[in-house]
Amino acid sequence: MKIPLALLCALSLSATALCADKRPEMPLEKAVAVAADYLKSIGQDKDHWIASISYERESITNGSYKWYVKWGPAITLEGRKELGLEIAMNGELTRAVDKKAPGK
Repeated sequence: MKIPLALLCALSLSATALCADKRPEMPLEKAVAVAADYLKSIGQDKDHWIASISYERESITNGSYKWYVKWGPAITLEGRKELGLEIAMNGELTRAVDKKAPGK
């Protein structure tokens, strides 16, 4: 039972690595522009910046990719810390916030 499971895991990880060579539907320059525009729209472009950006698969079971943008430093909005953004290839934005309850 262990050997087939190990082979299945190795095969799925190999397939994931091969898919990572897929060219992003949204170019890096556009993702950076979207993130910079977002910072400006919330009035945080003076004190915060893009610390890193990466192109990653959403999950092992989902073949979609997103740009993950990390702020430097995290932004405090609405009592939560916003760590960055997730940018889908269609331009849809999702705020990446800390998991702690507000005020803790």
